[in-house]
Amino acid sequence: MQRMILFVLCIALLNCDNADNEVLWGSGTLEATKVLVSSQVSGIILEAFVDQGNQVNEGQLMFVVDTVKLALQKEQAKAGLEQVAVQRTIARQSIELAREKLDLAKKRYDRISALSEKNSATQQQLDEVKVALKAAETQVETSQNQLNVLKAQQNQLQAQIKLVEQQISDAKINAPLFATVLEVYVERGELAKPGAPMAHLADLSEMTIDVYISEINLGKVRIGQTANLEIDSFPDRQFPATVVWVSEIAEFTPKNIQTKEARADLVYAVKLRLENPEGILKIGMPADVYFQ
Repeated sequence: MQRMILFVLCIALLNCDNADNEVLWGSGTLEATKVLVSSQVSGIILEAFVDQGNQVNEGQLMFVVDTVKLALQKEQAKAGLEQVAVQRTIARQSIELAREKLDLAKKRYDRISALSEKNSATQQQLDEVKVALKAAETQVETSQNQLNVLKAQQNQLQAQIKLVEQQISDAKINAPLFATVLEVYVERGELAKPGAPMAHLADLSEMTIDVYISEINLGKVRIGQTANLEIDSFPDRQFPATVVWVSEIAEFTPKNIQTKEARADLVYAVKLRLENPEGILKIGMPADVYFQ
C-alpha cells in the first residue's frame, strides 16, 4: 500500500514538473517585406536591366522608359516661355508709355481745372480733360493687368517645365530598396503604363513570421522575447528570432488551421523577426516557433 502511494506521488510530481517546463510554441509561414515597382509615366520600355532572381541595391536602375514625347513637351514649354518673355517686355514698355500719358493728362487736368475756377475755361474743356484723365488711368491699369497675366503664364510654363523634367527623371525606374526580384512583369519594347506593375521585389535579408497564441498563454509572450525557429528544410538547425509585435485584439484562429475546433478559438497574433544573412530562408516556408 505504501509503495502504491509512493508511486502515485512520483507520477504527480513528474506531471507537475512537465507542466512547469512546457515549451510554448506556435507555427506559421515565413514572410518578407514586399514592394511592387511600377512606372509613373507612360512610354515604351527602352531597357530592362533585371530578371527574376536578381538582387538589386537601393537606387539601382531597373528600367528605362522612352522620354522623346516628354522632351518635345519640354521644348514646347520653353518656346512658350520665350514668347511670354518678349510679351512681358512689350507690356512693361506699354505701362511706361501709359504712365507718361497719365502724367500729361493729370497736368492738363490740373491746368484746365485751375482755369475753370477763374472762368477762363469752359465746362466742355473741363469735361474733356476729365475724360482724358480717366482714359489714361484705365490704360495704366489695363497694361498692368496684362503684365500680371503674362507673369501668371510665365509661372505656369515654368511649373510645366519642372513637371516634365520630373517625369523625365521618373522615366528611370530605380530599386526602392535592397531586395531580390521575385517577378518581372514587363519586357523591353512593351508599353509602360502609370501605376501598372513592372516588377515585384522582396527584402529577403530579414524575414517575419506570424504565430497565434491563446489568451491563456498570452502572458508568457512579450516584445523583445527571443524564440527559436525550426524549419523542415533545415532539420539540424535552429534560427533565432525576436518578438516585435503582439496584437492587442483577439481574433478567431485563421482558416489555414486544419480543424474547425481550432478555428473557433480566440487567439492573439504575435509577429517575430529574424535575420536571413545567408539568404537560405524563403517566403512561404512553414516553421515552428519555440519561445524561450
